[in-house]
Amino acid sequence: MNNPAKHFPDQMTVPLAKKILPKNLQHLPLNPREYKFIGAYCSNGFKGPDAARQAGYACRTHAQYKNIAHEILNRSHVMEALKLYFEQIMKPYKERLEYEVMDRYYKRATYTVDTFMQSNGRVKPLKDIPEEWLECIDGVEEKWFGKDSSQMTIIYKLPNRDSALQMLYKMVTGYDPNDNGGGMLPADARTRLSNIFTAAMTAAGKPQPKNVTPQKAQIEEE
Repeated sequence: MNNPAKHFPDQMTVPLAKKILPKNLQHLPLNPREYKFIGAYCSNGFKGPDAARQAGYACRTHAQYKNIAHEILNRSHVMEALKLYFEQIMKPYKERLEYEVMDRYYKRATYTVDTFMQSNGRVKPLKDIPEEWLECIDGVEEKWFGKDSSQMTIIYKLPNRDSALQMLYKMVTGYDPNDNGGGMLPADARTRLSNIFTAAMTAAGKPQPKNVTPQKAQIEEE
C-alpha cells in the first residue's frame, strides 16, 4: 500500500490522513487530532509516541508521548477506526488466502488415484507427480515384503476425500454437515460443489479432474 505520509515524517494533517485512512470512518466520533494520530500511526510503522508527536500533541519527553499514545489507542472509537483500517489493507490478502484454502480442499476432495499411479500399477515417483497434486500426499511409507523382506514398495498416504468434501461444504454453505447426522454428503451437495468448482476452474483455464474408478494398489486413503 502506498504511503502518502512518507514524505512528511514530522507532521500529519487531516487532508493527508484522509488519503491514508478508509473513507468509512465518518460514523466514529473522532476529533481532528485523533484523526491525525491514526493517520500517523498507520503510516509510521505503528509507533505510538511518534504518532502522538506527528499529530501535534505537546509533550516534553518520550515517556509523555508514550503515555498519551497508550491512552488514545485504548479509546473505543480509535480502536474501531484501526480495525476498519486493517480490514481495508488486509482484504486482498484475505480473499487470496480464502481462495487458496478452498482450492486446497477442492484438490483433497476430488483427487483421483490414477494421478499417483503408473500404468503398471506402481506408484509414480514424486518427481513425476504434478506439483499441484503433491499437497494431497500426507505421508510416504516404505513397505518391505517377500520371504526375506528384500523387496520394497512405496505407499502414499492420501487424505480422506469425504472429510475434505465436508470441509468444502462448510466453507461454501456455512453449515457443518456433521451437525445433521454427519456421514457422507448427499448427492445434491456433491453436485452443487462440483458445479461451483467446475465453473471456477473453467474460468481460470485450469484442467478438470478426471472421473475414474479409484485403484487400491499401493495407495492408502486415510
